Parts: sequence; C-alpha cells; structure tokens
Amino acid sequence: MHDDPEAELLRALREGARPRPFAVYELTGEDGEVLDADVCAWGLDISGECPSDQVPPGAVFVGPGGLKGDADSAERVRAMFEIVGDVRLVWL
Repeated sequence: MHDDPEAELLRALREGARPRPFAVYELTGEDGEVLDADVCAWGLDISGECPSDQVPPGAVFVGPGGLKGDADSAERVRAMFEIVGDVRLVWL
C-alpha cells in the first residue's frame, strides 16, 4: 500500500533536500602561524538541492553587526568575506 502523495513528497524532502549549516571563520595569526579564529558569518546553504532547470536557491547568512544577506552558495559567502582577511568555510 502506498502513502498519500503529500507524505511521499515530505519523505523525499526529508531525505534529500537538507539545508546545510555553515560558518565562515576569520583566522588571525602571526608569522604564518594561525593563533585564533572568530566566526564572521554563519548560515544555511541549499544551493545543491535545486533541480538543474531552476535558479538555485543559494544560501542565507548572518554576519557581523546583524548583517543579513543571501548569496548563490556558502562558497560565495566565503568569497565575500575574503575581503576582510584570511577566512575559512566550515560545514557544521
């Protein structure tokens, strides 16, 4: 016996379309050695969950001072914050 269409859709979403949480850290260091890192942005990326015939939904993020925004992907968010310094994208 098959579930109703809505239950099937929700099961597919639960199993496949999962937003991926991420953080972008700014590294601080001295003489080429990393001494510390601070979160400079965090958010959710759903760029990999879009059918190829649609515009990707991208990622949403929160940054310093309550800055809120969106980008094509978490990788793009990382690239935006490279302007401030040495940053790394970490999947949570």
